[in-house]
Amino acid sequence: MSTLMIVSQVGLWLLVGFLFLMMFALTRQIGLLHRRLAPSGARMLSDGPGIGEPAPEVDSVDLQGRRVTLAAARAKLTLLVFVSPGCSACAELIPAVRSLWRAERRHLEVIILSLVADDAKNREFILSHKIESVPVVTAPDIVSKYQGRMPPYAVLVGTDGLVKSKGLVNHLEHLESLLTAARLGRATIESYVQHRGASTLPSAQGGVIEAT
Repeated sequence: MSTLMIVSQVGLWLLVGFLFLMMFALTRQIGLLHRRLAPSGARMLSDGPGIGEPAPEVDSVDLQGRRVTLAAARAKLTLLVFVSPGCSACAELIPAVRSLWRAERRHLEVIILSLVADDAKNREFILSHKIESVPVVTAPDIVSKYQGRMPPYAVLVGTDGLVKSKGLVNHLEHLESLLTAARLGRATIESYVQHRGASTLPSAQGGVIEAT
């Protein structure tokens, strides 16, 4: 093998090593930046019952024939998730709803409310997303009371029957932010950061979220 070939091979391996180190450094910096960012919460809308106001009662039957109620006082928090079977963002959110329900089911109930009054489409939606265990209700009067006409949208109701937090939810982080905000006693986690200037926040699972 000629000297030129050896030099070129060594040069290529040095270049590969340099690129690998650069990629590692960039990945680390992205991770640090992500940890320093304040948690992103669900964007709250002014429509419907306000934070701290009584949540409109729910008394209906889901598509599986089970009675679904939301009275003034309950043993668990209740998360109302407004969706539409034809909404792509809603379809992408459902795995996060299912994951949160499984993780928090000891102290959280989830009710999915469909904005589409078509039982066939709603049943297809249930089967395709494997959410038979989660109550899915079609009730235009309930949707009207909560003003959840911009899906995917969620409202968290406390055990005292009052609205604790609400907002547009596009992924799991948004859903968890509603629980975190309620446990912090604020409407949103952003308002908590601004009010307290906190450097750490408890997560929905009781861990810690770093913020600056």
